[in-house]
Amino acid sequence: ERKSTLKETYESIVGIYNLERDNPEMWKMVWDHKISSLFQMEQQSGVQGIKLIKPKDVGELATLNSVIRLMAQEKGGETPLEIWSKYRKNIRLWYNEMREYGLSLSKVKHILITHDHADHVKSVGSVSRDFSLQVFSTHQVHVGINKNYCVRNKISPDLVRIIEKGNTFKLGDFTITSFGVPHDSSDNVGYLIEAEGVVFCLMTDVGHLTDKMREMIGQANYLVIEANYDEEMLKTGPYPEHLKVRIMSGEGHMENSKCAVAIAENATERLKHVWLCHLSEENNHPELARKTVEQVLRSYGLVAGKDFLLDVLKRKTPSGVYELL
Repeated sequence: ERKSTLKETYESIVGIYNLERDNPEMWKMVWDHKISSLFQMEQQSGVQGIKLIKPKDVGELATLNSVIRLMAQEKGGETPLEIWSKYRKNIRLWYNEMREYGLSLSKVKHILITHDHADHVKSVGSVSRDFSLQVFSTHQVHVGINKNYCVRNKISPDLVRIIEKGNTFKLGDFTITSFGVPHDSSDNVGYLIEAEGVVFCLMTDVGHLTDKMREMIGQANYLVIEANYDEEMLKTGPYPEHLKVRIMSGEGHMENSKCAVAIAENATERLKHVWLCHLSEENNHPELARKTVEQVLRSYGLVAGKDFLLDVLKRKTPSGVYELL
């Protein structure tokens, strides 16, 4: 049936919500490369990935697509595809790697969720069930997680904890305040966490800055904030126009220079360390993000490394352990 636009017609025929996602015969056709082009997996890397992973749902296929894009940047050593395949087959290997950093999920007591997009919540059901961890977020986020087809193992109902955006609550020695962060998810919150006089703030997937977010930056000793994309890289990059518009919108993501302005205009002498997070793989680069932020900070009379430390968090490599004093 022809729709009003070509996009709507395409979606009505092969749109992700119209596929028989639970039909094993469809996935066998994927494995046999009979419909690879439908999922843009006809290239050699896609054929190799499907052969190794044998995805059984759309979530695994989407993850495979992201991993394949990382492979082009790898020079020798274990590829991202091999690493993912290894951990996918044996999640205990990931737990072992955490122990090498002196960490253990057995010491984790709770999980705080910002929003319900798959790259943030895909494994929250499995991890929370394995370790009986309560999962805190707003009602809208929990509803979104339950609807998210990428989250194969849902959060057990007895582990769901609902928070009210803007309210303050306590978990052990931690006092936590959630605050709204504009983004095109079901809902999105940041967190201000206080313990023993130390204030840590996290805000990511930031469409635009609000007065409440500015207030939270001003309270922070330690700040993790999104620097998602470089405007020129995004505009001239491979993304389709509708996705570029979405990212640059007030409900999308935060650009490097806007992130720097947010820090410069709201940080106080209390701020000790800033980490730039959620960098786009296609539309940003760690050094570009760092240099852009440092340049804008200097225009405000602030010097990274002198007034406060500045680090860029990598997408594929653990950050290590920081002690917040």
